[in-house]
Amino acid sequence: VRKKAPKKKAKVSVLDGNTNRNICIMLSQFKMPPSKIRAYIETVDMQFLTVDALGSLKRFTPTPDDMGKLKELKEEDLKNLAAPDAYYLEVGKIPRLKQRLDNLYYLS
Repeated sequence: VRKKAPKKKAKVSVLDGNTNRNICIMLSQFKMPPSKIRAYIETVDMQFLTVDALGSLKRFTPTPDDMGKLKELKEEDLKNLAAPDAYYLEVGKIPRLKQRLDNLYYLS
């Protein structure tokens, strides 16, 4: 008798499909968790924050609307977030993210 593997819970996402896919592509290029990306931005690690990396990060900064949708999620949904949503949630904690990335981009 075969036992069925338990079904995986579906990943929760509040982002549209196109944005979701593009952020997945960006994250696959960085090959690191969103928490590490956040740490590099906060510590202004210019080894990581190359012109190309900053360009990608600038393209995918969470809007206030996106952050509002993420903050409305229940605790159980936060545990099952899709990777792009987890990225937005993590980097969205950085104060003045857009301005910070713009300044770093022009400095590099």
